[in-house]
Amino acid sequence: MKVLQFQSQVTTDFTVVLPAEIASKLQPDERVRVVLISGDSDEDDDAWKQLGAEQFLNGYAESDGIYDSLSAG
Repeated sequence: MKVLQFQSQVTTDFTVVLPAEIASKLQPDERVRVVLISGDSDEDDDAWKQLGAEQFLNGYAESDGIYDSLSAG
């Protein structure tokens, strides 16, 4: 599976246009899975990054600190 990410706009007839550099990586009649994320992507990205960091740290227990003192070699 390959993942291709790009930004586009929904036209007045509800069409999403593939940029040429993305279209060139696909074959005619190739089946694809489409995920649409709307809204201001910069704000959304920041919110997802913050949530991810919070969730990661929530899984960190104080007893895990023992690993911080181990040598890398």
